[in-house]
Amino acid sequence: MKRKQAVQNSWLYKYRYPIAGVFLALIAAFMVSYRFWDAPTGLAQAEIQSGVAAVQLYEANPLLHPISAGSSLVNLPWSVLQWLSINLFGLSTMSLRLPAVLLTLLSVVLLIFLISRLMRPSIAMMTGLLLVSSSFMISIARSGTATAMTVLLIILLLLCVYYALTAAGWRRRTAVVGLVITSGLMCYMTAGLYILLAMLLVALLHPQTRLAIKRGRRWLLAMVAGLVVITLPLIIATVHTVLTGNVGDSIISDLLLIGAPSLSNLVTMLQAYVGLQPTVVGGLVAPMLTIVGAALVVVGLVYAAATARASVRFYALVGMIILALILGSCDASFVYLLFVPTIILGAMALAYITGKWYGLFPNNPYARVFAIIPIAILIGSLCSVDASRYFSAVSYNGDVVYSYDQTLPVLTDFIRDNQDVQLGIVVSDSSDAYQLYSVLSLQYDNVEVASGLPGQSGGITSSAPTGGKVVILGDSEPDVSYSVELSDIRTSWTKDHPVLLRAYTQRQE
Repeated sequence: MKRKQAVQNSWLYKYRYPIAGVFLALIAAFMVSYRFWDAPTGLAQAEIQSGVAAVQLYEANPLLHPISAGSSLVNLPWSVLQWLSINLFGLSTMSLRLPAVLLTLLSVVLLIFLISRLMRPSIAMMTGLLLVSSSFMISIARSGTATAMTVLLIILLLLCVYYALTAAGWRRRTAVVGLVITSGLMCYMTAGLYILLAMLLVALLHPQTRLAIKRGRRWLLAMVAGLVVITLPLIIATVHTVLTGNVGDSIISDLLLIGAPSLSNLVTMLQAYVGLQPTVVGGLVAPMLTIVGAALVVVGLVYAAATARASVRFYALVGMIILALILGSCDASFVYLLFVPTIILGAMALAYITGKWYGLFPNNPYARVFAIIPIAILIGSLCSVDASRYFSAVSYNGDVVYSYDQTLPVLTDFIRDNQDVQLGIVVSDSSDAYQLYSVLSLQYDNVEVASGLPGQSGGITSSAPTGGKVVILGDSEPDVSYSVELSDIRTSWTKDHPVLLRAYTQRQE
């Protein structure tokens, strides 16, 4: 008894959860930041489109001119962060992915905290080990897309709902205000309205939340008013779109009209969720889970259905899973909506496993210690397999590596190697590439970026600065004038575009 009291009075025992939390935070920081600028190297198409939206953000001024801004409002919270990153650190794969790294770290902390509230802190710590080393989390952190922002907002919504239902006084009021702000930001995200409608449906179906809504009608009116204020630019742009009849290519199509559902999309999503062949879906490296991890999720789902099927938590989990499957049948890239349910179900599975072991030895604390060994083996093996599978895929698997465009890192390296030379860069691949690389004109004094096809409208010399070089992006051979010569060529191991840029200089007369 004295030995037990001595252990319980020790500082290591008293502060075991904060210490474990710091340890998990350090692991998470290492996993998401280790070579995040070049693992994977280059940019996926979804990252390029996200960067273009961030570059266009301040040109459109969506908050001051919501009617003309149009689709610039889509994923606005994420685009603001990405634009700030580009302005601070310049255009690079690092600056495009840095906001996702920071948001994912915050998501990890909040999700572990949420699990500690829903279950025991010890379960939250064990789940945290699975979370911080999962390929799911690493992939979200290293994709420069709005996925990280959507995941964070989902976690914040769940936290606000939890405290709005369980807390009192100023904590409840703070949770309600947070719920309004988070819901308003979610409205700007792709499929965000569907997420909010799914959570509202869950709230109306469950008796506890339905009673809370009935009792808080005044609060509900204030929440709706606050939500309207936050989403006013979005409402103005949407109304203008409907009145002008430009629904096909507009903010509405970006936010709501995702695509027709199909079985092939659903199969692709499930393969991206758990499968054997690595690939890239919506900028995320998939599959997200190992077979053992998927089995753990199934155990958690069965355990939740058997023990907590009448709880708000179970209603919310089922609602998120159904929503993810519905949206996944329209677009497989919505696989990330399964991230939060996966982690929570994994925590439930661990709670079930440890509970069963403890039930075998209710009065023997020494026997309970032996549960640490198999659980440590299970968690350790899942962590090592998940992390190693991600890093091996982004380095060596052709289905993953070929999905990333190497042009930006190669181009920025070329510019740094020619800082004393005036460079005229011609982008002929796509309009997205031109809009993204146009930022380089502001970032470097010796760079001018133009769009067009070399060999037309005066030939390649029309873009060549006096005494400088003209750089042609793409692997197509331009119409070369007699007055210039090829001086440099940069290639990369890519499937569709082996030649990334050609540099031409004027011949000396």
